[in-house]
Amino acid sequence: FGPMRRYRLDPPGGHIDLRILGKPMAMSDEVVKKWVSDSAGVVSSLFGRFPVEEATLFVVPASDSNEVVFGKVLSLAGASVCLVVGEDMPPMAAHADWVLVHELFHLGFPSFRGEGRWLGEGLATYYEPILRARAGWMKESELWAQFADQMPRGQPRRGSAAGLIHREDLDSIYWGGALFALAADVGIREETKGQKSLDDVLIAALARGGDATHVWTVAEVVKLGDEVTGTRVLSDLYARHAARGERIDLQGLLSGLGVERRSKVAVTLRDDRPMAPLRKAMTQKR
Repeated sequence: FGPMRRYRLDPPGGHIDLRILGKPMAMSDEVVKKWVSDSAGVVSSLFGRFPVEEATLFVVPASDSNEVVFGKVLSLAGASVCLVVGEDMPPMAAHADWVLVHELFHLGFPSFRGEGRWLGEGLATYYEPILRARAGWMKESELWAQFADQMPRGQPRRGSAAGLIHREDLDSIYWGGALFALAADVGIREETKGQKSLDDVLIAALARGGDATHVWTVAEVVKLGDEVTGTRVLSDLYARHAARGERIDLQGLLSGLGVERRSKVAVTLRDDRPMAPLRKAMTQKR
């Protein structure tokens, strides 16, 4: 690997063995350490602790780049994360990056074999901006503008009856899964009058050993979700949208939450809509 600097970080309930490869980057090692520590704290705020007791995070420099180029969790080889970071990435860009929080979130959810990529990636795609908004790293309006702009990519093509379990394109895996997560979160909050949310399902899964180093089935996640929330929201959504390919009424969902799209990059948030309190609760710290 060449030159490597090693640091130990201690997020709540866990440890990160941080390895920074190559020569020093524009973002100093101290800034990288704070960035990783802050991002681990953001993820820990959801689960109540860092998702795994021990994790190794490799930061690999990339030439001619000023952003995070790539990230991947190596889940079944232990809790490991590889993050390829542009050598010219400025320190002030750390909290604007989405990749690190996305990958660290993965550590707190089970892995799948031969199925379920849409669920794992969809949850990470959904929760990454939610968690950054809860931490104050992005505005609530920015979060909903992103969702309104990007989530239509996850809808099945017009005339297609293929559910998420049958679609393998990246838009379906990431944004189709995120749309499923949004509908599930809102559905659980609405049916339980705000007493439960998708957060509770993830926390329960982790408490039962469902971190990235363990393989579960989608059926196990859905069953646990219904059990924890006392609803059938997850199983109904799975049957209708993941299996049968019914379209989720995204526009109706956003309208009910009080999200009105003004342009590709801007929305108006209305607090007089029926589910506006649920929308606000989604970005509040636990």
